[in-house]
Amino acid sequence: MRRSVGSAGVCYDCAVTESFFATLECELLDRTSFATHDQARAALFDFIEGFYNRRRLHSTNGYLSPHDHETRFHEYNNECRVAIQSPTCERNRGSFSGRSVETLGFEGLSMVIGQGDEEGGVKVAMLAPVAWRTPPRHYGPWEQIASHLAEGLLARGVDVTLFATLDSRTAGKLDGVCPHGYAEDPALDGRVWEALHVSHALARSGEFDLVHSHLDWLPLAFAAHVRAPMVTTVHGFSDPRILPAYSRAASAYVSISDADRSPELDYVATVHHGIDLAALPFSAAGGEDLVVLGRIHPDKGTAAAIEIARMAGRRLVICGIIQDEHYFAEQVLPHVDGDAVSYLGPVGPSRRAEVLGCAAALLHPIAFDEPFGLAVVEAMACGTPVVTYPRGAMPEIVDEGVTGFLIDGPAAAAAAVDRAASLDRAACRAMASRRFSTARMVTDYLAVYGRILG
Repeated sequence: MRRSVGSAGVCYDCAVTESFFATLECELLDRTSFATHDQARAALFDFIEGFYNRRRLHSTNGYLSPHDHETRFHEYNNECRVAIQSPTCERNRGSFSGRSVETLGFEGLSMVIGQGDEEGGVKVAMLAPVAWRTPPRHYGPWEQIASHLAEGLLARGVDVTLFATLDSRTAGKLDGVCPHGYAEDPALDGRVWEALHVSHALARSGEFDLVHSHLDWLPLAFAAHVRAPMVTTVHGFSDPRILPAYSRAASAYVSISDADRSPELDYVATVHHGIDLAALPFSAAGGEDLVVLGRIHPDKGTAAAIEIARMAGRRLVICGIIQDEHYFAEQVLPHVDGDAVSYLGPVGPSRRAEVLGCAAALLHPIAFDEPFGLAVVEAMACGTPVVTYPRGAMPEIVDEGVTGFLIDGPAAAAAAVDRAASLDRAACRAMASRRFSTARMVTDYLAVYGRILG
């Protein structure tokens, strides 16, 4: 028997590769039949890039995926160099003795953040909104991001307490006062319950090393009373008149896109949102219909999407909460016939993936400068390209000719639908996986925490 060896004469050079091909055969090829070579190529790509590299945990990597392992190595090395030299980490210097920064890179911030105090780690208070449950059942983008981040940090060994509605779900600690989302219950006054929520969370701020807020301006009004460094993710400015609360508060600000930055504020970073790729499986086939997903409001251009679909000669599926009843009654509902135009209402995570994956393209004809656009990257993750207007963060989010097209006006958008539908869906998925994974978002926020705490 001859051992399989690499160029260096070490048998283990090839062992990892051989193990990978055995895994590929066992977990995909033996279980799947493909009608065409294109289907097989797309499935192989999605398995390797969407699952094996991104989500499959490997014991040789410390039970991290290859993507997370590599990301942590490169991103954390710089944070380790800062942390090792920081006097705040004096108590950890003994454990670093005799170890290179490169070795520490695999643990990086887990040494500084995950094991930074006597009780086992830096403690983060994650302050989510209380309009909806965290994570939301259907709508609630701010709550969704707070959930993804909290769960991702917990998986990296960070001690997280989620302040949210009491019916929220987390693998970590949950605290709060609001029984459920005030947007789901007319009996709850949102102003009152949000104030009670913020007051309760900030009263405990001294128990944490860092407070991370995903709310609007209210926590900033009390920032002077917060007894820990504060990070605020600015999910968008509800009104320009709230800016004084931001400009006067002692908080580090994170923008969710470069386009949404206010010139009146200083930002520590821009961190694009991340999505749960596992909940948004790749659909190689797609479909013929178009979809528009988001709150039904003039800002989101639901009526414009109906006109675009009509001119493109394709059926349209509308999903989302009705935020403007008059707009829905006057400009949307008269066109809903269950055939050319269908309205499914708000859709939860599982149905959302099905609807997006079965579409030829997502229409996103926004009428405002959108700060990010979660529906856009969720569609891309399913392999569904996007036709949108070049406003707000869209030029940052859409890789033109790969994940969609930036088009001005309904007529031009209708003309672009067929071009979008012909884009490579596997390439669309791959780009979304590379740019908008939860793992990448968590890594970016850990870097922000490291700069603040270091």
